[in-house]
Amino acid sequence: MLLKEVLLQIFFTMFPVIAFYVGYRDGKETNRTYASIFAACLLSIACCIYFGVRYREFFVLDMRLIPLLIGLLYGGWRGGLLLSAAYFALRYALLGGDSYIAFFAA
Repeated sequence: MLLKEVLLQIFFTMFPVIAFYVGYRDGKETNRTYASIFAACLLSIACCIYFGVRYREFFVLDMRLIPLLIGLLYGGWRGGLLLSAAYFALRYALLGGDSYIAFFAA
């Protein structure tokens, strides 16, 4: 059961890369390319948070930081800032109000 959920997390993590290579056919970087990277990474982060793997009592495995880093590296600085703001909003909405403490502790 745990293997299935971990593979689902890996698929969600790889979704922005797959979506980028499927949509990036003409070889030109445009604002549409950055917007598609932003949208794919945002969807991937939301799915990683929502479908997190609960292992034991207090351990949650979700790979939400990998799509965030992909979006920061390949989405440009505007997309990276928007993705970071959306990440914190999703984290607050789906995980609760105390989740920001872990960000400042790390």
